[in-house]
Amino acid sequence: MIIGRIEVNIVRDGTFSLDPGAAFGIVPKPIWSREYTLNGAGRVTLGVNTLVASDGEISALIDGGLGDVHNEKFRNIFEIKPNRDYLRDVEKFTRPEEVRLAVHSHLHFDHSGRTLQIENGKPLFRNAAIVAQRDEFTGYSHPNEITRGNYIHQGTYARRLQKIRVDGNRRINGWISVIRTGGHSPGHEAIVLASGGREIIYPGDLFPTSFYLRPNYITAIDSHPFQSLKMKKLILKRAIRKRSLLILNHDLLHPSVYVSGNPEKPSFEDGDL
Repeated sequence: MIIGRIEVNIVRDGTFSLDPGAAFGIVPKPIWSREYTLNGAGRVTLGVNTLVASDGEISALIDGGLGDVHNEKFRNIFEIKPNRDYLRDVEKFTRPEEVRLAVHSHLHFDHSGRTLQIENGKPLFRNAAIVAQRDEFTGYSHPNEITRGNYIHQGTYARRLQKIRVDGNRRINGWISVIRTGGHSPGHEAIVLASGGREIIYPGDLFPTSFYLRPNYITAIDSHPFQSLKMKKLILKRAIRKRSLLILNHDLLHPSVYVSGNPEKPSFEDGDL
């Protein structure tokens, strides 16, 4: 998709799965089962949609995907199946060494696998600064009993990668800005790409799939669900008012959508990305 002077492309990084209790929280099974069929292991299969964006001078990666860094136990628990051709898919749009910014909604394992990955002694995106909220870096470095299963630690990460710690809402460059949302994780943020009077919002795990466009449909993984509820309503109102394209990072069928109607129960249509 071209918006203003930016070209934006989705690059998928395979699939993983969650237990339905984690995925749907308090949403009753008769509701979520209208849209989801559990796989053979009784789990929900989800996709991983990252973005490659460029203005012709600077290339940016939006979220970091699954990567291929997990031990066998972790890989089996989450049924992780990364895209083995991920880097080749990125290279259709830009060379990995030309990616200068890797902006993250948060640093959970399914959002930072590629950008925190060290291969042959080097980061996959060796010239990219890792951008996330300061609280998210803290949560990554110091997980607690509840959150430690969400993060994958790679020993050389802290020494090898440049980091930009963001505090609150901030413009990252001329066409990327972030909105601190909290909710899903303490340092969760939505990422906005804007140019030529149009915008794309990458809301991370506030809206993992189109199912979660209802504000009160929130995962059991969210650390502060009432904050998620508040921010989901604000982003929906903005997306409806500005006709923003939403990128749903875990949706296999509807990765990009426009929303309309009532923010409490919005309608959606597939977008053009």
